[in-house]
Amino acid sequence: MEALAAIGLVSNVLGFIDTGWKLCGLIKEYSAAAGAPAEVVSLSSRLELVLQALKEMDESGRAKLNHEKLALKICSDEAEELRLFLEGLKVIPDKISSSRAFKWKRSSLEKGWKAFKTLRGREKLEKFQTSLDWIMGLITMQQQTRLETTAMNVEDQTTLLVKHSEEVLKGLTELHLFSDQSHVDISASKTRSPYIGVFYGATSKRQLKYNLRKCKGRLENSIGSMSFTSFQ
Repeated sequence: MEALAAIGLVSNVLGFIDTGWKLCGLIKEYSAAAGAPAEVVSLSSRLELVLQALKEMDESGRAKLNHEKLALKICSDEAEELRLFLEGLKVIPDKISSSRAFKWKRSSLEKGWKAFKTLRGREKLEKFQTSLDWIMGLITMQQQTRLETTAMNVEDQTTLLVKHSEEVLKGLTELHLFSDQSHVDISASKTRSPYIGVFYGATSKRQLKYNLRKCKGRLENSIGSMSFTSFQ
């Protein structure tokens, strides 16, 4: 990934997360002061889940695809637009005593929520909800793909593990059979030469042990790879 593309990606992710948390904080502030419409509270809860899932996905280090980058950019822009719209509902005069500030704020927000329920406010809310659903769909699809990939890796490693286990078992069986056969060959060869059978037996036995060590190494590597894959 080129440097500028990497910077743009980080900007998209961090920008959406930052804007999203600001929006959640603003909704909570408004709710505490004057209550908030149920659909806005629901939006805030869903947004928090998306932000947390996105943060975990980003920390995994996986590169984002182009359509994911675009979705993050669009959703970030719409979150900022909605946040600015909500900020505009809170109108408090600069010169006002602290004793009257809370009452004014509450009254202002109550009027603001009524304004939010107008067509313009609902359009902004629905537009952002659509983008949020898009982001959540991408996250869900990515999580599912990752699980499927992990399952495929485990299946492949299991097949390899069985294969190497069979090789080790075969090697052990051959070594055992050869030991018995070598004893017979050595006994028989004593009538001819005491060295021929011993030399032949030792050479073949060394080869079998060497092959067995190779099989054992492949088996251990398969087990190690399988253990690593299961934690991905």
